[in-house]
Amino acid sequence: MSAIEQALQRLDPAWLADARFALGPDATAVFAADTREVGSVFQPVTVARDGQVLGHQGRVRVRTAAGVVQAAGWVGLADGVTDAHALSIDRWSRTLHAVNYASAFAAGQRLFLRVQPRLIESVGRGHGRVFEGILARLGIPTRAVVIELPAWPGADPALIERALWSYRSLGYKVACDWPDAAVAPPLSRAGGVVPDVVRIDLRAPCATDAIAERAARAHDAGAQVHVAGIETAADREVARAVDAELLSGWAVGRPQPAGAIAMPAGTRTVGDRLVVEALHA
Repeated sequence: MSAIEQALQRLDPAWLADARFALGPDATAVFAADTREVGSVFQPVTVARDGQVLGHQGRVRVRTAAGVVQAAGWVGLADGVTDAHALSIDRWSRTLHAVNYASAFAAGQRLFLRVQPRLIESVGRGHGRVFEGILARLGIPTRAVVIELPAWPGADPALIERALWSYRSLGYKVACDWPDAAVAPPLSRAGGVVPDVVRIDLRAPCATDAIAERAARAHDAGAQVHVAGIETAADREVARAVDAELLSGWAVGRPQPAGAIAMPAGTRTVGDRLVVEALHA
């Protein structure tokens, strides 16, 4: 029995049957969504200082019945469905990534997982508790998972803070998006809730000085800066100029199935805190 099949067997059978999980053609877990097959790919997140792989961001790969891979990913899956169905897809996707992660990656590697705005809006309290139980069945501690909270126009800051507090209270690490000036993450130390990481995606239009200001505010609050969407040498220079600790993007590493990723020799356990210095202790 493969490691993936063993991981699938550790999930709640009733919940698993509802999700229709199976072993995919590339020997990784997939689940069915209508006529589509949903699988995992993982994009590396590296330490800016030395290029060491800190972890991977789980991303969905959607294949139609005709074998066509859809680039829209989760957005395409959730388009036009009810909130309840969208929440199920969100949780199934994160579980899928966790199953594939559990059997493929070295100890100490972080798993970065995005949650969707509809989840933040629909779940009043207790964010992360159901997923905590799923991770426990797979032998993955919550401290190994970085939950990436989205930002969107009109988002209620109180909802973001509540979700951040809930995830942090359960031991997850939390990253918050900062796409534009109107949707800032909670960075007030007085509020008692500050994300571990602030994520700035260079694919979102933004002036370089504005990126520098956001990075400076994140650092002042005690958060690390993750510059995502790095696709060119110029993007790398932007990340270097703002002293970003974490990097990702196609110029850093392309998304690949779990089995296709070669982990670097000498990968070391990060420990309980998401701090770059721990990698060099």
